Amino acid sequence: MSSCRQLAERYASETGNPIPASDANTEVKQNWLLTSNWGCIPPGQTEVLPSVRCFTENDKDDNKTNVAVRPPVLNYLQETGFLHWVNQRGLQCINRMVGTFYGLNTATGLANRPGPSISPPDVQCWGACFQATTASDMCFECVKETLLANPTICPQLDMTNPANENMVRDSIACHECIALQSSFIPLQNAPAATPDQEAMTNNVWRCITGTVPKRLSTQDIIIIVVVSVFIVTIALTLGIYYGYFHPKILKRETRRIQLESKGLNPDDY
Repeated sequence: MSSCRQLAERYASETGNPIPASDANTEVKQNWLLTSNWGCIPPGQTEVLPSVRCFTENDKDDNKTNVAVRPPVLNYLQETGFLHWVNQRGLQCINRMVGTFYGLNTATGLANRPGPSISPPDVQCWGACFQATTASDMCFECVKETLLANPTICPQLDMTNPANENMVRDSIACHECIALQSSFIPLQNAPAATPDQEAMTNNVWRCITGTVPKRLSTQDIIIIVVVSVFIVTIALTLGIYYGYFHPKILKRETRRIQLESKGLNPDDY
C-alpha cells in the first residue's frame, strides 16, 4: 500500500472527510485534495477574517503608506484538505524545526522578518534535514527526538504515538508522488494551450488509490542500459561483418573457384 493511500485513509478516518470515489468528478476530487482562500488577521486580533472584510478591516490607512510598515490587505492563507493535512505532518513541520518559518506578528499584521527587533527562531535538525527526502533517516530521527522534547513545534505530530513513527517520511513520500504525477500533464488543443485539469487530477488520484505504476529502481535501469549496450554492440558487429566483410569473402571465394576450374593457381593472382 502506498504512503499516500495509507495517509488518505487515516485522514478520512480522523477528519470524517471520506475519500471520494474514483469515478467522482474533478471538482469533488480537487476540493478533497486542497482548498485555499486568502484572508487576513488584522493587527491586534487573532481571528481570521474572510477576504471581503479584509479590505475594510485590514487596510485602514487612507494614505496607503508602504506595505513594509502596514499590513497587506490579505496576509493569511487558509488551507484545508488532504494535502494541507499531509503538509502539516511533513515538510511544514521540518521547516518550522530548521528555522525557516517566522510566522505572522499579530500585533502588527505583518509577517515576521529577520532583523534587530525579531529574534531568529530556534534551529533544530538543520544539518540532518537540509533538502530532506524519504532517505533522510538522520532527519527523521532528529525530528522525533526534538518533538519528544518540545511537542509544541508541530502539535499535529504526537511522537509518543507509535502510529506516527513514520509519519514525516510517509508525508514526504506522498508529496513526492503527487509532484511527480502532476508533472505528466497533457495540454489541451487550444491556441494558448493549458494543462488538462481533469487529466492532472486523475494522475494525482493514482497516488491516493495506490495505483501508480511501479518505477524502475536504479539497479533495474543500470541492467537495462548494460544489456542495451551489449545488444547494440552485437548488432553493429554483425552488421559490419555481413554488410562489409562477408560480401568480400564470398567474392574472393567465387574468384578462387573460377580460377581453379580453369586449372590456374589462385595464389598467383
